[in-house]
Amino acid sequence: MDIVNTLQKKYIKLYNVGVAKTGSTSLSKLFKVYKSEHEFLFEETINHIYAYKKGEINTTQFKEFILQRDEQFNSDYGLDSSTFNHFYADVLMEDFPKAKFILPIRDCYTWLESVLNMGLRFKYVLPDFIRKYMELICDFKEPFMGLGLNDSFLKDNPKYLDNILSYWRDSITRILTLIPEDRLLVIKVDELSNSIEKIADFSGVSAKILSRDGTLGEEIHRNKVKDAFFIGKMDVPYVKGNWFAEVDK
Repeated sequence: MDIVNTLQKKYIKLYNVGVAKTGSTSLSKLFKVYKSEHEFLFEETINHIYAYKKGEINTTQFKEFILQRDEQFNSDYGLDSSTFNHFYADVLMEDFPKAKFILPIRDCYTWLESVLNMGLRFKYVLPDFIRKYMELICDFKEPFMGLGLNDSFLKDNPKYLDNILSYWRDSITRILTLIPEDRLLVIKVDELSNSIEKIADFSGVSAKILSRDGTLGEEIHRNKVKDAFFIGKMDVPYVKGNWFAEVDK
């Protein structure tokens, strides 16, 4: 029996609506027996989100692109695990009433560390669409290393940390407010490996099929960069003072 063709007859339209660095790669791999993509049309989508936020295209033009993107993906039997879906979750929810959404959440400390190290990974060379993505996240106007990003810089410029963490909080809050509970599954990133049955049940698929190759594996992928940031070692009282409570919310 051709298992892929058999599975594709079932309507399974899923979207990851988590932010970057919250297990999107692992979720994509989990659904690989179905149609699954990670960061589908990354550059084109970020460019359109950025243009829409800046008023360079109107709502109609932006929605047309999102729907054309979805048609190109043909995701009626799989997962679109893109870390920017949350920007237009309202469009997806309205135009695809049977679609469901997965929101992986990671604590803000380790998430902040991962985002900063993601920026360091690009060093002085930052592709234009990545610069736009980072500006959407934290209002950075220049490449990370071009700003001399280091512990001292962050300590003297808390607004950048505030912007990053506000993005983390506001993105999650907006999704929790926007999408009804019966269409949304919230998963803690550090519990992904133990949540296969929960994800399968929510998605309407077999847990045995999702886990046929074993567990999810490593949920959190650290950016391996020289002189990486480790939040636990950073002397940035602003973060610890203003955001400590956010971890447990």
